[in-house]
Amino acid sequence: MASSSLFTFSPGQVPIFEGEYYEYWNSQMETFFESVDLWEVINGELTPPDEGDENFAKLQKEFKKKDAKALRYIQQGIGKTIFPRIFGVKSALEAWEILRLEFEGTEKTIALKLQSLWRNFDNLKMGEQEMVHDFSSRTAEIVNQIKSCGDTIEDKRVVGKMLRSLPSKFDHVAAAIEESKDLSKITMYELTGSLLAHEQRINRSSDSLTEQAFESKQVPKSKYNNRGKWRNNNRENKQSQNSDNNGGCIICKKTNHVSKDCFHKCKRCKIPNHSQRDCWFQNKEKNKGKEEAKFSNETKEEILFYSSANQPSKSVWYLDSGCSNHMTGNRDTFVKLDPNITSQIILGDGSRKSGKGKGDIAVQTKEGKEKLITDVLYVPELSHNLLSVGQLMEKNFSFLFDDGRCQIFDKTNKVIVTNIEMKNKTFSLTMPLVEDRALKVDNAELSSLWHL
Repeated sequence: MASSSLFTFSPGQVPIFEGEYYEYWNSQMETFFESVDLWEVINGELTPPDEGDENFAKLQKEFKKKDAKALRYIQQGIGKTIFPRIFGVKSALEAWEILRLEFEGTEKTIALKLQSLWRNFDNLKMGEQEMVHDFSSRTAEIVNQIKSCGDTIEDKRVVGKMLRSLPSKFDHVAAAIEESKDLSKITMYELTGSLLAHEQRINRSSDSLTEQAFESKQVPKSKYNNRGKWRNNNRENKQSQNSDNNGGCIICKKTNHVSKDCFHKCKRCKIPNHSQRDCWFQNKEKNKGKEEAKFSNETKEEILFYSSANQPSKSVWYLDSGCSNHMTGNRDTFVKLDPNITSQIILGDGSRKSGKGKGDIAVQTKEGKEKLITDVLYVPELSHNLLSVGQLMEKNFSFLFDDGRCQIFDKTNKVIVTNIEMKNKTFSLTMPLVEDRALKVDNAELSSLWHL
């Protein structure tokens, strides 16, 4: 900041005012003038001597010297854009008043500012996802601005307001502080220290949940095959056991072989060793449509998407904690795409893919509202749509993985998607694409959409 000043005299000593936070600069300058024994010039206590004084000439010379020195410090303490306000002014007190009136205001202006500050103080509330340090800093800034405008505010009032403004997760610690401490003697900084210690304990207890979120990786295709193989083997074992009990094949009813060796094929899937009644594909079709996620009735507007079965589709997206960006291989789904952004992608199996651009994709909620997935990489060779857990967490979304289900919360801790059921060790959700008109969305319309 000092390097941008108009002058170079003692840049490390004089705080520089560039047009913002006048009250802080004013306080720093008061301390500075006290340290060099010049504050009496600025506050008007030191006035020019009367001409009738016995040592008028000497006193006049000393006053002018102090006044000029104070004025030089004021000039040194303002930036190039502020200096024209006091250009040509010959008195330190006059220069000080010019700056005060413009940036602090008249008594009427200060009164209006105080009303606004007190309203902000009364409306203080700590957000569910806000850190204790950030909330304390916001509170301190408002309190200091109130004091700089001439009003007083006691610590016990600030402490009481902070305790009332905490989210529900701090209820028990707030009750403990109220019971164990004298709130008329504790300062806001002591309270902040207690809250920070409690916040650290909360963060430690939630570390295990965060680790679970990053363990949700896409399963290679070979594992899908193994799962199908297990199903077939399980079915075959049951059929073989029944064959042994009845003395023959339960598929074709002949006695010269058991079910696992039967050459008759299922009429549904054309695969031998089981009947149509026991066909897994047929049973899967019967259950189709039952795999939608259940959504909370309390936050209907925030519940956005359905969970989905693992079917290749432009509207199905898989949660992936292994990829660093959202990705898709469907170019025609983008409403905005910058082909100049290229990258090399390394997938979980070690294979490399080329990214051919980055852009935004418009999707629909179950209520038909248009939402936007931003910063999606276009990877032509990718066969599935991937939602990056890490990228969502960077945008203050959070995840809860428990009992084979996943829930997603926004930065206000509201549920966005609930009960995404794990299928084949993956979590997927359906986000239908916006109709064709979305492909012509302009920048103004894009800016009004909700961003994921």
